[in-house]
Amino acid sequence: MRARSVSAHRSDDPLLPQPGKLALEAQVAQLKTLLDQEALGELRNAAHQIKGTGGVYGFGTLTDAAAKVEAHIDGAGQAEQIAADVRSLIELMRAVEGYAKEKELMTGAVQEDRS
Repeated sequence: MRARSVSAHRSDDPLLPQPGKLALEAQVAQLKTLLDQEALGELRNAAHQIKGTGGVYGFGTLTDAAAKVEAHIDGAGQAEQIAADVRSLIELMRAVEGYAKEKELMTGAVQEDRS
């Protein structure tokens, strides 16, 4: 059971896909990999994509958290702060209703096999 749930402000819009269709699990697996590799440029790009996706689909909390990651990387923030921001973003993404952690684990396994 999650402590809190993140929901979209526009979740009742029939034209928008449901959260399960946003591939959040794959994005979380990617964030974890990039953080482990300390690939800041790619991590910034991933955060930027999440920021945009969050904005389009009404997930303001994800947009704000991703913007924080992006800003700290752009501002040459401390590695510990960037890592903490990424971990916070990941936890918010996992709190989105419909998030399936098992898909994240499967996606991560596929990424590792390609390495």
